[in-house]
Amino acid sequence: MDDLQKITGEAAQEIREALIAAGRYDLAGLLTGHSEPTDDEILYANLARESSDEYLEFDEQPVVSASEDGAFVSAWVWVPASDGRVDAA
Repeated sequence: MDDLQKITGEAAQEIREALIAAGRYDLAGLLTGHSEPTDDEILYANLARESSDEYLEFDEQPVVSASEDGAFVSAWVWVPASDGRVDAA
C-alpha cells in the first residue's frame, strides 16, 4: 500500500463522506490512512481528543465526517470486562 498516491482536498473528502453515508466505515478508515486530512478534520480530531475521557481512544488520523454544524469523529470505546458480565478471553 505504500505505492498508493495520497488523495487530497475535496476529492478525498467527497469519497470519505460517500463511504460513511453508505455505512462503509471500514473503507472510509482505509482511505483516511492514504489521504491528507483537511485543516477542519485536524481541528475536529484535536477537539475530540481534548474533550474525551479515559474510555475513548483515537487513531492517529481518525475518520472525520464534517458538516456545517459540526463533525462525527471516529473513536474506540474501551469496555472493561471486569464487571463480571463478560467472560475475559
